Amino acid sequence: MSIQEKRVLANLLSTIVITTIFAIIVYNRYMDLESTTESVMKFWATALLLFIPASITARIIVMILFSIGNEIAGEIKKELTGEDTDKNDLHIMDERDKVIDLLATRISLVGFSAGFIIALATQVMDYSVTVFFVTMLIAGFASDVLAELYKISKYRGWL
Repeated sequence: MSIQEKRVLANLLSTIVITTIFAIIVYNRYMDLESTTESVMKFWATALLLFIPASITARIIVMILFSIGNEIAGEIKKELTGEDTDKNDLHIMDERDKVIDLLATRISLVGFSAGFIIALATQVMDYSVTVFFVTMLIAGFASDVLAELYKISKYRGWL
């Protein structure tokens, strides 16, 4: 498995774990909330303002740990097999990688934009504010997962 595939899998797993932890915490706190519109708006605003930097920080930590773990695994493999792999080749991002990233970003942006429009439609149809925010969170999660799945499928040659 290439370094790019491993990086995509690490990012995909971190997305799933971080979002799941966030969803559990938010669900437990939401159940204890009084149901006035003002308190619900304040709750979701606070939850999202905390989730964004926490998610970014967690992803940075995961990528740092991934890089460290990958280097250690490479050294162990080198000692066991005696092969001297050129580590500079592993971290080069060529044109193919850039194209895959750009297409994955497009998928993510289109997916999130569609989710945002659906979330706005929930407000036009007089659903609660919670439905709006949950729809946006699901759209963000789904678009991120779809982008990562697209990347892994391109690297594996499935598309």
